[in-house]
Amino acid sequence: VVGQAFQALAAFALRPATAVQIWRNVTAMQVLSPESGSAGLRAPSALHLQGGGLAGQLERRGMHHQLCVEARNMLYPETRGFVTLLEALFEPLLGLPRCPAIPSFLPYISFVTDDVFVPFMERGYEDPAERWTVAEACLGLILTVLEHYQPDRTHFLIQAAELVSGPGGEPADSGAFSEASAVSDAMLCGFQLFRRFLQPDRLLQKVVALLPVLLPVELPPGSAPESCVLSVLRILLGVLKTQQAFLTCSLEAGAAEVLLLQRPSEGSPLKKLDETLMFWSYEPSVIGSAPVLDILRFLGSPSEAVKLVALDVLIALSSLEQNIANVCRKHGQLDTLS
Repeated sequence: VVGQAFQALAAFALRPATAVQIWRNVTAMQVLSPESGSAGLRAPSALHLQGGGLAGQLERRGMHHQLCVEARNMLYPETRGFVTLLEALFEPLLGLPRCPAIPSFLPYISFVTDDVFVPFMERGYEDPAERWTVAEACLGLILTVLEHYQPDRTHFLIQAAELVSGPGGEPADSGAFSEASAVSDAMLCGFQLFRRFLQPDRLLQKVVALLPVLLPVELPPGSAPESCVLSVLRILLGVLKTQQAFLTCSLEAGAAEVLLLQRPSEGSPLKKLDETLMFWSYEPSVIGSAPVLDILRFLGSPSEAVKLVALDVLIALSSLEQNIANVCRKHGQLDTLS
């Protein structure tokens, strides 16, 4: 029932005004407690539903607890409904300003990526097909967040300020402060999520690891497995296309240390560029697979959509190193690549 309620709410989240009201109610429920991360997921208390049925269920359970219950039962309707609602809400709320009175989307995205998606292959499923519908929902949210992200130097300045002052910290410089105040919560969520795809992060590893897993799976048009393949490839394509702009902004903000290009033990954050491409090399990566070869194999997929996106990823990969070198040359960093 709760899963169906989330699905129904998602259908009403098309208009920004309605989405804001839904988001206020969802955050008021405290299904997820932002202050304490995934360990603080707790029961909602203000959904304003009439009667004791659904409201009573929600009063007793938070999403983290419910995910554990669903894992024991090997059925995940509420988790899928919750993730679907989050994806439906994200785009209408793109312009929502950062405001202490309105919790950030980021803890909710982290719940989906780290609590739902990363361990999804290890969980049991009464219906094996639900494994891919769970993954489809998670990858859909990740893709939506990344597709709407536009790098800006201000994101790095806010990140630097928060490292000094804690969450909510703002740049001390008056000009930077003015720029930071205009940055939406959605853009900062995109910034934090995008960074995870430029580091040896478990989220990146899990996304890339799906390529060899999905290769032998049948991909009927419109099926959840086909949607998963398309989302993985589009996520990687988006990261490849945006990485140059992201690096440019990081260098302009003097914050290149936040990138995977960092090798702390080797001094300069831009040393040994070839090592930063570990997930793209023809040699097996840290996950034991060669992503470029896996993507190449998808060119033989019966799905035309998959073939086209796989080709776009390979084209983007072919110019990746040169594009990064051009950015470094422009900012006087080319000598650190040798």
